[in-house]
This record gives sequence, C-alpha cells and structure tokens, in this order.
Amino acid sequence: MKIGAYTTSLYGHRDSYLRFVLNNFSSKRIEFKELFITKSPLLFLMVEDSFLLYFVVCIWRSLFGRVTAGLLFRPLPVIECPSLRLKIKKIALMVLKKKLNVKTILIVPDSTNPEFSCISDGWIYDFQFWDLNDSDYKKFSDIKSGKALEPLSNAIKKRRNNRNVLSALGSQDRIKGFNVFVNAYIYDKEIQKKFIFAYGGKVKGYDDLVDKFGNAGGFAENRYVSDDEMLALYASSELIWTLYAEDYDQASGIFGRAVQFGIPVIVRRESLLHKICELENIPHFAMTKDCTTELSNIDLQVVDVEQGRQFRDRFREKSIKQLSTILGIELIEISDGR
Repeated sequence: MKIGAYTTSLYGHRDSYLRFVLNNFSSKRIEFKELFITKSPLLFLMVEDSFLLYFVVCIWRSLFGRVTAGLLFRPLPVIECPSLRLKIKKIALMVLKKKLNVKTILIVPDSTNPEFSCISDGWIYDFQFWDLNDSDYKKFSDIKSGKALEPLSNAIKKRRNNRNVLSALGSQDRIKGFNVFVNAYIYDKEIQKKFIFAYGGKVKGYDDLVDKFGNAGGFAENRYVSDDEMLALYASSELIWTLYAEDYDQASGIFGRAVQFGIPVIVRRESLLHKICELENIPHFAMTKDCTTELSNIDLQVVDVEQGRQFRDRFREKSIKQLSTILGIELIEISDGR
C-alpha cells in the first residue's frame, strides 16, 4: 500500500522532504482535494505548516478508521506553552493522541524530554539525519582528497594556513547563532590562531558583523549556496557550527548532514541537539553563547566518514522500524539511498 505524502508548499526543506519520501518509499504526493477521501495512510510532512488543517483532517479520517500521521518539528514550544495559541495546540494534540488511527510523530527521540510523550505517538529521526547516498559520500571524499576541484573548497584551502576550519552553513541569522559565531571569532586572537571560521549562506540582519568578520580574516560567502557548494563546505571543515538560539531548539538538517559525514559539531549545552549527541555518542562540543572562548583549547577529533556512515545506517534502521510500527504497515524501501 502506498503512503500519501502531503505538504502545503515546496518552500525550504519541504521540497527535499517530499523528494526523499517519494524516492525512498512506496508513496505518492497527495493534493489538498484528496486529503479527505484517500484511503491510503496519509503523512503530513510538517504539522506546523497548517495545524488547523492537520487537526480537522485527522478527526475526519478517524471517523472512517483511516490512518493519518504527521511530523511535528517543534514539540518544545508546545510543551512549554508560552502563549494561549500554544496552550490550545497542546490540548488539540492531546485530543488527537486519544484517536487510534491518528499518529503525531516527533523527529527527535522522545526520551530527550519526558513530557513529549503526552502530545506524540512515537518518533523517528529527521530525514536529514539519514538521507545521504553513495554519490554524496563519493563527492565528499573526492573534494576532501583534492581529486575533485570545487571553487569554494579551493578558496578556503588557500586561506586556512594549517588552521582547522569551523563552518556555519545555510541561512545565517539570530536563531542560527550567527552573531555568537562572528563575535567568537573577531574578538579572540587565540581562536583565530587555531581556526579559520567560514560561512556559506545569506546573512539576515547583521550587516555590521559581516564587515567585521571579513576584516578579521573570516571566510564569507554571503549569498545563497547550492547543494554542491554546501557539500564542498562540509568537505572543507573539521567542525560544524550548530550552536543555535534557545528559541530554535529542534532537529537540524545542518547538524544531521555533519553527523552523517562524521564531522564533529558544536552544540548549545542542554539543547535537544546536545541530548541527541549524548544519547547516540556523536562527537561534539557543548558550549553556551558566553563560553565560546573554550574553542581555543578543545582537543579536536578527526573527521571520521566511516563512523558517519554507521550513524546514518543506525538512524535509518531505527526510523524505518519506528515509522512502520506507527503507520501500521510494512514500509517498503524502493531505494536504499546508498
């Protein structure tokens, strides 16, 4: 039986999520008009996109015994209930939890917060924790070894001067900790001796820091970077920045790809990403925004691609098993992604 995959748009990660499901499992994209009538198990790729729609569709389909599931990206704000809207959302999720054929799925382990179980029916790992394939690993290895020439990696290589590269990838703004990233570099000469900081992605709201970062010798690509360029940045790095703001405490594709490539990560202490690192023994450095000076003294671990593959395989196995159980069907892979 095919899974019906629904997304309200293809903006941001939604397109890659949809392609991942369609390319890896027996599935089809569901249009809005089919939500209330399809008999196939239905998977909302992002509950937050339209929570009211998710709730209504779940209630309607439950009347006919049809399975409806959704991926909940940001469970923590719902648990903490800082607003009336989120209090209502929590109550609604608790109502859905009582419905036998409705399954709200986290994309982080529910053991990272014991309260998550009151609003969810299980968990898988974010698709971007287990989506790399053989082609991705070959490109990564070829760039890292110098077999493949890529302008970004070559530019970083010319400026690293035997220093390690710490990279921040994707869009750069407050929630991604861009201000903390830049200030850690421009004000600490010891860090500059050990690292060259690099980022690839459009900066939002910090024009003054962009200039200061460049003047301090940081490597900057203040623009949209393609998937191939992103891969080149990973291959050029010994450490990846995922020390994000407290109000952005959730799974991260940047973190997931770094782990799959075997690159150590910097995470915010006590964040969900930190807890995942501890749970899965992922090489990491946990810090706060006020203690980034510790960077100059860390004992950096080497990039271990084979270990990254093992993480990917383990996350994939766990997630497929969990998703099959939650949906109540045998989830058939049409591609192993390797």
